Amino acid sequence: MDEIILKSNLSTRHMAGGNELKIPIYTIKGSDENAPTVYIQSSLHGSEIQGYLVCIKLLEYFNINPPRGNITIVPLCNPYGIQQKVGSFTHGRFDPWTGENWNRNFTELTCLSKNHQIHEDQIILEDFFKNAPQQSSLTNLKKLFKDLLSTKLKNQLLQNISYGKKLSTQLQLLASPADIVLDLHCDTDSLPHIYSPEYALTAALDLQIPYIISIPEVFADAMDEACFMPWVHFTKSYNEIMNPEISIENPFLAFTLELGSEENIDKKSAQQQLEGILSFLAANQVITKNKSISPPTSKSIITPLNKLITLYAPHGGIILEKPELGVLKNAKTSILEISTLISEGSRLPEPHHLTYHKDCIPLTRPRTAIVHEGSPLMKVITQ
Repeated sequence: MDEIILKSNLSTRHMAGGNELKIPIYTIKGSDENAPTVYIQSSLHGSEIQGYLVCIKLLEYFNINPPRGNITIVPLCNPYGIQQKVGSFTHGRFDPWTGENWNRNFTELTCLSKNHQIHEDQIILEDFFKNAPQQSSLTNLKKLFKDLLSTKLKNQLLQNISYGKKLSTQLQLLASPADIVLDLHCDTDSLPHIYSPEYALTAALDLQIPYIISIPEVFADAMDEACFMPWVHFTKSYNEIMNPEISIENPFLAFTLELGSEENIDKKSAQQQLEGILSFLAANQVITKNKSISPPTSKSIITPLNKLITLYAPHGGIILEKPELGVLKNAKTSILEISTLISEGSRLPEPHHLTYHKDCIPLTRPRTAIVHEGSPLMKVITQ
């Protein structure tokens, strides 16, 4: 086990009285140097703890069944966030100094051409391939590209940056040598689901998680996008510049796995999620499949991001009835009941029945019973 240390940072000293916060990093060396390498992290948001248990189960499995490819696992990648308590609740979603979401602070390292460049430190893929050694193999080009990504991130760490930016840059640097990245999260009160780039949907099925949200191949500041977008640009530029006659497919896989509800540990679900990840790693030649890896037991529903709809509270009040997750709700039928708080008299006001104009499946719901007007209540998959 190695450690990275977040130090010389005001927020670290403030939180821990000047003591360093350490992030344990577990690296399992594979038996085949040609097998894909994997990076897995969990608990970037403090209240999203289910992935920690899955990571521990992975470490226990690899202790008995060594992988073919190198695997790096960071079970608690944000020690500051996990200690952000408000009463009994773990907040840990935002950097308290800047207000930034811990998962919206990553760096877009690449762009296709000079015309697309948004900051000076970006790697311009058009220049990368034009300046690459002649007759370089695809394998060598990938290695050069990974090295360049690492160098850019190391240089960023030398700059004057916030604690949150430093943390995200160090995590992005840890992931930069990998071929596969799994970022383990949770949602409010939620069914397990995955965010997958469109090009990787077939691979996402091997994770055996019931709902897959297909996201466009664009950068929106999150960890998974920061990891897969360089390879989206790499693949597109390689096909246009180096080998326009025979296109290659994007070799990189990165997913955000929402493993259920925040502030929750579920041992049974963790075992199922372990088996799904092992099945995925076996399908991608990272590990050798054995009898302990269960075959797929269910099919996944794939939904484009524009059909994942957030419903907001029409007014403030109390939630009287929450929906059952994963159950189809017909158009214009009640999904959730909200009543205003009693202000006069002794009778509970008539509840407002929240509806949607299309058939939908509730994927998440609020954990709280009291909401403000305009509060995000839930996410539904529309039909």
